[in-house]
Amino acid sequence: MSDGRRPGIGLRGRLSVLTAVVVTVPLLLGVFLLGTILHRVFRAQLADEAAAEAQRVAALVSVTGPAVVSVPHAYADGFRVQVVDEHGTVVAASVPGDAPFADADAGPGGLAIVGVDTWWVPGAPADDLVAIAPTTVLGERFCVLVAVSQAPAARSVDTLAASLAAAVPILVLAAAAATRFAVARTLRDVEAMRRRVAAIGDDPASLGVRVTVPTSRDEVHDLAETMNDMLDRIERGRAAQRAFVSDAGHELRSPIATVRAAVELGERDPGEWERLGPLLREQTARLGDLVDDLLTLSSIADGGLRLDRDEVDLDELLRREASRVRATTSLDVAVRPAPARVRGDTRRLTTVLRNLVDNAARHANATVQLASATDGDHVVVRVSDDGAGIAPADRDRIFERFVRLDEARTREAGGAGLGLAIVGELVRAHGGTVRVEDAQELGGASFVVTLPCAPSDPSPDGGSKR
Repeated sequence: MSDGRRPGIGLRGRLSVLTAVVVTVPLLLGVFLLGTILHRVFRAQLADEAAAEAQRVAALVSVTGPAVVSVPHAYADGFRVQVVDEHGTVVAASVPGDAPFADADAGPGGLAIVGVDTWWVPGAPADDLVAIAPTTVLGERFCVLVAVSQAPAARSVDTLAASLAAAVPILVLAAAAATRFAVARTLRDVEAMRRRVAAIGDDPASLGVRVTVPTSRDEVHDLAETMNDMLDRIERGRAAQRAFVSDAGHELRSPIATVRAAVELGERDPGEWERLGPLLREQTARLGDLVDDLLTLSSIADGGLRLDRDEVDLDELLRREASRVRATTSLDVAVRPAPARVRGDTRRLTTVLRNLVDNAARHANATVQLASATDGDHVVVRVSDDGAGIAPADRDRIFERFVRLDEARTREAGGAGLGLAIVGELVRAHGGTVRVEDAQELGGASFVVTLPCAPSDPSPDGGSKR
C-alpha cells in the first residue's frame, strides 16, 4: 500500500547532491588557482634566471665577441644562447639553427622577457622562455638571446594539480556521505514524529498521543514542541466538538420529548389539542431559538459572521430592552442611558443586549439595572441584577458554550447555556470585551461590555455628538 510519498529522490539524497556540488566547485576552483599561482612562481623564477644569464653572456660577448657562445662553458647548463645582429640574423649560437629564438628587440629598457604566460592552462604545450639583453662589440650592436624550456616547470605544475584533482572525488564523496549521515540522524527524530502522528486515528484515546521531544535544543526540538502544542489544540478542539454535539443533543432532546408527548396525548384525546397548543408553541419557539443560537455560533466559529456596520445608539437599544422586560415581567427595571454611540451591526448588538438582559431577568430577585456611559474612546454598558451573583472562579467559564452554573441548572431558571457564549463572540467580533463584576449597588452580578466609540462619537467634553 502506498505511504503517500511522491516518487523521487528524498531529502537526504537532495542534500547529499547539493553538498557534492557545493564542495566540488570550490575544490576545483582551488586546484586551478593553486596551479596558476605555482605557474606564475615557476615562470618568474625562470625569467629571473634567464635574465641574469642573458646579462652575464651579453657582458662576455661585449669583451670576447659573439663566437664565445659556441664554447660550452660560456653559459650555464639548461640554457641555449644566440647572438643576433641588428638585422635579425643569427651570427653565433650554442645550438644549430638559423631562426632566432624570438624577435631580437631588447626594447628601451635594455632587457626583455618573452614567453611568460599569466594563466595556467592544464596540459597546454609550454613555449620557451627567452631573455633578450643588448650588447655592443666594437661599436656594432647585437642582442643576446637566452632561451630556457618551460616544459619541466609545466609538467611539475600539471602533476601536482592532477594529484590534487584526483583527491577531489574522494573529498566530495566524504562530504556527501557525512551530510547524508548527519541528515539521516536529524530526520530519524522527524520520522519518529511522523510515525507517531500518523498513528493517531479517530479513536479519542489516540488523541492523547504526543511525540517525543529530543533533548537537543535545536530546530527539531522546537518542531516537536510545536507539534505537541498542535496536538494539544486538536485534542481540545475534538473534545470541545464532542461536548458541543453532546450538549446540543441534550438540549434538543428535552423540547423534542415534550412535543412528542404532547402530540401523543393529542392523538389519544383530540379534545386536548386546544390545551396543548400554547405548550407546543412554547416548545417549538424554544427549539427555534436553540437552532438560531447554534447557527450563530457555527457561523462565528467558521469565520462566516458578517457584520453590517452602521452607527448604533446603545442607549436607545437599552431603553427598548427595558420596555420589553417591563412588559413581560414584574421586575423593577432601572435605566441610566447616557449617550453611547458605536459603529457596529445593529441586529447583532441587539442580540448582545437582549441575551444579557434576559440573563439578568432570569436571575434577578426584584431589580434589573441597565446603564451606558463613555470612557475616553470607549463605550461602557452595564447590565446588573440583584440576584445571587457569580463566583469569581466561574466568571470566565460562564462565557463558554452550554455552561450553566449550579443555581441556574433548573429548566425554569436556566436557558440552553448559549446566550452568554454568543455575547462573548459577538462582542469580540466588534472589537470589544465583556466581563463579569459584582454589582455594587444591587449585590448581584454586573456584566460589563466595552466597545470602541464610533469615530465621530467622542466630543471635547466627553459627551456624544448627535
